[in-house]
Amino acid sequence: MHNLRAYQLAVELNQNCSQLGFTGELRQQLERAVLSIALNLAEGTGRSGKDRLYHFRIAYGSCCEVKACLTIANHPLFKEADQI
Repeated sequence: MHNLRAYQLAVELNQNCSQLGFTGELRQQLERAVLSIALNLAEGTGRSGKDRLYHFRIAYGSCCEVKACLTIANHPLFKEADQI
């Protein structure tokens, strides 16, 4: 598992997540999604067959969720709503 580059990147992202400066629900959702990536990659490496693929797909879904959080955070409407 520690040799899996995607896992290493997920752990690094988890460590750096708090430095992004997000607040409120978006920060909580981002932290959950980032943690889910690392945990599902870790669990998937310990499985085989369909179980392995299942956890890797969950990790991919969490990657998409992180991407959405980052996109939302850079959207002008989100910034305005966050200031209210």
